Amino acid sequence: MAKMKHMGYGPNQDFPGQSTAATVNQRQATIRMITADYCGDGYSFTEDGTHLDWENLAETVSPDAPPSWSDIEALWDEDGAVCLSNPRLATLAQVAVRCTLPTCTTQMVTTEQHEWTSWRLPLAD
Repeated sequence: MAKMKHMGYGPNQDFPGQSTAATVNQRQATIRMITADYCGDGYSFTEDGTHLDWENLAETVSPDAPPSWSDIEALWDEDGAVCLSNPRLATLAQVAVRCTLPTCTTQMVTTEQHEWTSWRLPLAD
């Protein structure tokens, strides 16, 4: 919840660039993305210390440097991942046991409705 508020998605704060709070759907997408709830069923595929970058649709939250497309994790909406390419702490097969998601493509960034894009970053040496 603290990360969500820090990103401007708290229920009682103005969303960056707006004079109203983030919508329920925007907050739900944020929680699902932060917790790696790919399937939208409450099961988390992450843990503290996992290296990620993320960017919201409004670009009020974005990485310092654009990550490589090959590191894309997922696109997110209020129901969980819209697509999934590089899960955080699981394989695609392990996630597929819970739900089936398409692999992310560059076209989906402009054609699929989503609130967040996340990237799984390589561990630093």
